[in-house]
Amino acid sequence: MRRAVASLAEFERKLIRERTHAGLAATRVLSRVGEGLSEEAERTATVAETFCQGAATGVNEIAQGLRICKVTLYPYLRHRGVVIHSHRKTTVVKSTT
Repeated sequence: MRRAVASLAEFERKLIRERTHAGLAATRVLSRVGEGLSEEAERTATVAETFCQGAATGVNEIAQGLRICKVTLYPYLRHRGVVIHSHRKTTVVKSTT
């Protein structure tokens, strides 16, 4: 009885593995890797680039104005070749003397 259950479990694992690999292969065929941005995303990226040219506009304001998140905005700007300056706080080192 144990051998039969073990055999069925092994068969099921093999089936799951085959279906997973088939699904991944189908996804690779249908993926859009390397095609760039869609038309709507390209328009949004162009508008974001124009907003970025204004020095007073920050990334948060641009993302809110375009109704997209910052995580989406950064690749759009990189795609358009816009240099993104990050704001980093400087840490103050206290002297122990």
